[in-house]
Amino acid sequence: MKRTAGITAAAVVALLGSAFVALLAVTGLFAILFASRFSPPAEGLPQQGPIPAVAAGIMGSLFNFGFAGWGLATGIGLLRLKPWSRISTLIYAGFLAFSTAIAALIFLFLPLPEAANAGQNFNFVFRAIIEISCLIPLSIAVWWLVFFTRKGVAAQFSARPELTTSPEAQAVVSPPPFVPGPRKLQRPIILTIVAWFYLASAVSSAPWYFFGPFRKIHFPFFGMMLEGKAVMIYFVLSFFLLVAAGTGLLKNQIWAYWLAFGFQLFGFLNVVATIFLPGRAARLEEYTASFQLNFPPEFHGPPANFFGMTATLGLAGGMIVSAVVLWFLWTCRKPYFEFVAIQSRSEPRAE
Repeated sequence: MKRTAGITAAAVVALLGSAFVALLAVTGLFAILFASRFSPPAEGLPQQGPIPAVAAGIMGSLFNFGFAGWGLATGIGLLRLKPWSRISTLIYAGFLAFSTAIAALIFLFLPLPEAANAGQNFNFVFRAIIEISCLIPLSIAVWWLVFFTRKGVAAQFSARPELTTSPEAQAVVSPPPFVPGPRKLQRPIILTIVAWFYLASAVSSAPWYFFGPFRKIHFPFFGMMLEGKAVMIYFVLSFFLLVAAGTGLLKNQIWAYWLAFGFQLFGFLNVVATIFLPGRAARLEEYTASFQLNFPPEFHGPPANFFGMTATLGLAGGMIVSAVVLWFLWTCRKPYFEFVAIQSRSEPRAE
C-alpha cells in the first residue's frame, strides 16, 4: 500500500525533530560533564537548589533521550504504515501539545527580572522568542492531532487493505470472498504505552528519592500535607506500585490492570481534593514555602510567585493527564481482558 504525502511528511518531521532532541540531549550531557570536570572551583557549576546541577543535567538528558527514542520509533512506524504508529503519534502529539502549552503559559505570565545593561524592550523580545519557540512544536502537534484522526488517513493504517482500494481497481479485480476466521487479538497499544510510561516514570523519578533536600518538601495528600518520613514512604510506595503495574501490564496480568487503574484513580482524586477542598491557598503556600526552603538565602532564584503559579499549573495539568489516562484504561479494559484470556489458553501447561 502506498502511503500519502501527508503521512510521509509527518514521519519526516517526527524523525528530524527526534534527531534534534537527541542531539540536544547528547550536547547537554557532554557540556554538563565537561563543565563539572574541568571548570575551576570558583567558576564551577552551582550547587544551589534542591539537587546538584550535574544530577539535574543528567536527568534532563535522560528524559530527552527517552522522548527522542519514542519519536524515532514512531516516525519509522509511520513510514512502514504500522497500525500502532498512528496511535503512538496521537499520544505523542497530545503530550507535546499539552507540555508546550503549559510552558507557553508559564513564560507568558512569569515576571522577569530586569537585566543589567539591557535595552528597555529586552524582556519583551526575550518573552516573544520563547513564545514563538513554543508555538512551533504546538502547531506541529495540532497538525498531527487533526491529520491522523481523519478517516482517510486512519484507513491507510488498517489491517484490511481492501478498505483503501480505489473504486476503479475494485471494478477490475474482484476481491476474494471473505471467509470469517478466528479474530487475532493484540494487547491494546494504549496499555503498552501506559506500561512503559509507568516504568519510565519510576526510573526517572528514583534519583529524586535519594536527595536529602527533597525529604523536606511537604506533599499534598487529600487535603492534608505530608512531611518528613511520610513523604518518603509515599514516594517509595509509588515507585514500587508503578514498577509492579507497568511490568504486570507487559506480562498480561489482570491484577496489573486493576492496580494501574486504582493507582491512576487515586492520583486523580488526590489532585482533585488538593485543588477543590477548602484551604487550597494555605496548602499551596505551605508547599511552595517548603520548596523554597531548599534554596540557600543568598540564592537569587525565581520570583516568589513563580513557585505558586508553577504548582497550580502542575496540579491542574496532573489532573488532566490522570483523567486522560483513566479514560484510556477504562475504554481498553474489554480488549485487554479478551487478549489475556486468549493468551492464557494458548500457553502450554506444565505436565
